[in-house]
Amino acid sequence: MVVRRAEVAPGDWVVADADGVVIVPAGTLDSVISAGRARADKEATMFEELQAGRTTVELLGLDTAP
Repeated sequence: MVVRRAEVAPGDWVVADADGVVIVPAGTLDSVISAGRARADKEATMFEELQAGRTTVELLGLDTAP
């Protein structure tokens, strides 16, 4: 196990799950929440497109040239 140290100030958010821990400084919480919601919306749209038959190559604009 790797143990690291991080500074946590009053008002900061400490978020943890099985993959790790992150400290969200209080002053950035609104922008972090907005970014998370935007990502969730983007992923939901992508899953809808995949279910409709599009491919990840199409959705990500990947080059299929050899």
